[in-house]
Amino acid sequence: MRNPGGSSRATPGALVCDVPMRGWMRGSRILTRAVAANRPWTRAKTHPVANARLAYQHYERVFSPPRWHALRQAGAHPQRPLWASTSVKDPAYPDTRYVTELVAPGVVNTMPEATLRAVADHGRVPTDSVRAHYDDAQQVLDRLRAADVDCDELFARPRPSPRTRPGPSRPPAPIRARSPA
Repeated sequence: MRNPGGSSRATPGALVCDVPMRGWMRGSRILTRAVAANRPWTRAKTHPVANARLAYQHYERVFSPPRWHALRQAGAHPQRPLWASTSVKDPAYPDTRYVTELVAPGVVNTMPEATLRAVADHGRVPTDSVRAHYDDAQQVLDRLRAADVDCDELFARPRPSPRTRPGPSRPPAPIRARSPA
């Protein structure tokens, strides 16, 4: 990211605190594309988690330089990673996998209600399941590259269609409790 956190708005008189930002990633879509390639390495299905962990590592690098700290002091908000589509499609894996394996500070995780209920029922949610695994995640991607897998193509974000395009970047409306029917 060349312009983290609204630095173009950090001019005298400009408000940087009203620029909410998010980055998004859909692990299940990466997995679907990889499995569709029908390669032996897709059987382990560790690459979506590895990619998300390395994306978070990049996020930490972007939002740690002194320039960013100056923006933060001016009221800017960091872009928050958003893990989207975190339901598990393969019944061979725990139904809480993309929640419990991708916990890190500042992350937003959107999940279907069934996944949320599974996490509440039997998920063991650590404080952080990402940052201690950067080396392991890099090894997963290195093995893919050694098997002649084009990781840049595999993890490239597909161009959003009108159905998949994220909504406007603004704070969500308050969550309202559902009343029993």
